[in-house]
Amino acid sequence: MFQKIVESSRHTRSKYLGPISSFLLKIGLTPNMMTTFSLISGLLSVYFLFNNYLFFIIFGISHLIFDGLDGVLARQTKETMQGKYFDLITDNLIAILLLIKGGYYLNDFYPYIIAILYAIAIFFHVTRDYPTWYLRTSSLAVLAVATFPGFPYETGLLIVGYLTAGIVAVYSLARQLQFVLKKD
Repeated sequence: MFQKIVESSRHTRSKYLGPISSFLLKIGLTPNMMTTFSLISGLLSVYFLFNNYLFFIIFGISHLIFDGLDGVLARQTKETMQGKYFDLITDNLIAILLLIKGGYYLNDFYPYIIAILYAIAIFFHVTRDYPTWYLRTSSLAVLAVATFPGFPYETGLLIVGYLTAGIVAVYSLARQLQFVLKKD
């Protein structure tokens, strides 16, 4: 089921971003360049989280757009393993940094533990191709709502957000363990 959602999302992005990516290819931009732009804008969104809402939103949306374009560009050219892992690591680095910044903001150590668990799950996904779920897009969405100026339930929503991330991290690790046990 999860794979169907991913494939449907890829198809939709290719359909709507295809003309833009064709133009980007004509001017010489590569998928890895788009991933680099995605990384830079993602890092800037993390930097502005809790400091400047408008810049956080601008760079967070830019991060998602560049990330969507890098995949479409890769499918129009030739996907490479290096590009696949660069994109995967970039996306998940942003998710981990968002958790860390949330933990710092809340002065709470649980987001740090969750970030470590998620990093372990991503490590096994990258090095062993074990299955995992991703956090980045949902994390940005929760943070966009929770940090909206004047939102009255910021702390509560942030806590629910990182607890949900913890469930995803533990679920990913459990699925990976199940995957390993089935292989033997």
